[in-house]
Amino acid sequence: MWVHQATTSVSLALSGGTHHPNTITLHPLHTPPQETRDDDGLPHDLSPLLDDATIGVKDLAAATAASKARKAAAIHQADLELAAGSSSFSSSSSSTCCRAAVVLNLALTVILLGLIAFLSYEVGPAAREEFLAANHTLPTLPTLPNITETWGKVKEGFATLTNSKPAPLYDPAIYPWAEEPRSFLETVEKGQAAVAAARKALWDARMPNSEAMFPHVDLWNEEHLTKKFNRALLEQGKFVIGVMGTSVTAGHDNMFNQSFPVVWGQLMEEAFTAAGVELVVRNHAMGWNPIHPSYFCVGEIAGQDADVTMWEFGMMGGGEADMEQFIRSSILLPGQPHVLFCDPGEGPRNPGAGEVLEKRTDAPPAPWKVGAMDWYIDDGFSFATNQLVQSFMFLDHLPEYQYGTLYGKDKVTDRPASWHPGPHGHRFRAEILAWNYLGFFEKALAGVHEKIAAEEADLLSLLPEKLAVPPPTQCQPELCGGLATCSTSFEPREGAGLMEHVVFPKEVPFIKDSQQAGSNAVQTWHEQMYFCDVGSVDHMLDKGWNYLDRKYVIQAHKGAGPLKMEFESTTENYFVACSAPGNGYLCVEGTVWKMDEEVIKCLNTDAAKAAGTPFVDAPCFISDRKIPAGKHIFEVERQASDTKDEGTFLGGFGRGRTGGREGGRTWGAGERERERSGRVSRIIYSRSE
Repeated sequence: MWVHQATTSVSLALSGGTHHPNTITLHPLHTPPQETRDDDGLPHDLSPLLDDATIGVKDLAAATAASKARKAAAIHQADLELAAGSSSFSSSSSSTCCRAAVVLNLALTVILLGLIAFLSYEVGPAAREEFLAANHTLPTLPTLPNITETWGKVKEGFATLTNSKPAPLYDPAIYPWAEEPRSFLETVEKGQAAVAAARKALWDARMPNSEAMFPHVDLWNEEHLTKKFNRALLEQGKFVIGVMGTSVTAGHDNMFNQSFPVVWGQLMEEAFTAAGVELVVRNHAMGWNPIHPSYFCVGEIAGQDADVTMWEFGMMGGGEADMEQFIRSSILLPGQPHVLFCDPGEGPRNPGAGEVLEKRTDAPPAPWKVGAMDWYIDDGFSFATNQLVQSFMFLDHLPEYQYGTLYGKDKVTDRPASWHPGPHGHRFRAEILAWNYLGFFEKALAGVHEKIAAEEADLLSLLPEKLAVPPPTQCQPELCGGLATCSTSFEPREGAGLMEHVVFPKEVPFIKDSQQAGSNAVQTWHEQMYFCDVGSVDHMLDKGWNYLDRKYVIQAHKGAGPLKMEFESTTENYFVACSAPGNGYLCVEGTVWKMDEEVIKCLNTDAAKAAGTPFVDAPCFISDRKIPAGKHIFEVERQASDTKDEGTFLGGFGRGRTGGREGGRTWGAGERERERSGRVSRIIYSRSE
């Protein structure tokens, strides 16, 4: 048992940060025949692959995509010496992460949702019809100019127009290829060839099991997703997939480059590139990742520019109201992204020694449909689900599709968690997602090609329109009626981060020494890695697993005075702040919340329900009153006069190693120090759930 002096730790954590690109190397699951290769690792002779493809365009981009996809999809033992770059650390399966400690340590990690500015709606059919009618009303047309009065000016410029170079059919301000539509059409055709070849390579590599494995992404409102692909194609811009989830998705117990979002992205990347689209896949999953506050802050974590958001929080619980919260936090983003739900993937059979399994004969599971989706499917929003049991249901009599291979084989950590897939399990899901989403992209390519080839001037019908978002039905309107203003100190994220909001003290240093951070030794306000994760980070850095997820907190011992942060809300609503998971000391007797120097109460779940106000789940807390629109100073302090015994802190919760190694480690030293906006990029390696 550890005993610490009382500290107050504040870490407003909800998202913001920088995407860290990683060098990704794919390794087939079965060793392919040896062949002569160029320096880039590709075979010299690419023609046989395209000769077999249904599209007979022998294009280098298509061949490259097909070759890489074929090599990546072939089933073989994954090479563990990958270039690293990852999310979250998953440690042992039974040890205690933070040993029970009678604490005078507040570790007030404040994951601040900021001032949550939401619209409120009444819920019900009448309110829905009224809402939709208001949003579907056509605007009044402006008065048209008198043709007779304007004709003279038009006629004056007519001769000049006819003698000049014809205006392009398409607007150059919107379409960068407008001056050369034929060249763009060729780019689309290259993309079609590359997609067809890549999908064929994936399918062929899994034969004769492809039919059982691949066609298991269930999709609703495909047109909405197709138009998102169309936008990226017509703009020749980015297509962004923002992934959120738990240690299962973050890749714990594997090298980060083996996590399925990373492999999924690489399997599709060459085909998108051939079509002139930059594919961005952000694996921003995090171990030990509660649904609150993550569900409030999809834009801050996955990115405001996401075209697709992916959910994998099945092991963290939550009901339909929570699922609706995630959906609304996604579709209220500027791009109204397509939402993909992925289950954790449990279920492949695990035979005993010497046991031979027969192929299953029971009925396959029904398509997985998240109940909260129905309300939004009716309004045109696009959703998909991927339930892995549908893919291995009739394959897990074969050793390569059983638990021992998909979940137990070739993990890199010392004591892996049984529920984390290994590299073969990650590749299994990555190939399924790639084959299906390349198919969705293929349909978009065909539609764009048809329009451009026919020289149709109006392309607006190909682009996504703004859909009306109906009022919520299950989540609390005050909390899900609109987007939250979120800030966090946790990583990975796309937002700016919590430290940008701190206005007092003026100096809040970052503690880089692991021994100091692990023992909560620093007395004054500072930022550090969450002490519960410090030992795991030391171990992970030694091994070179390089995960991306980090939990940073801002903390101080009691009596250090207040921490003040400035936020702005656009509407009147409640204020939510969140601790690091497992830590409730942000809202206990002796901790004072103030808003603009006025004391306000913080409420936990039970207290908020008793008071009849909106409530949030641990580790989050909500204000007892609404905060007016405008700029505000939030203040939190653990009073020096408080003598309350806080009792057990994080007792028996989670797993991992507590405290830094003897002698300590300097965080950010050498190649591990990243600079972002003049500050050291924090390195928190979180535990698995």
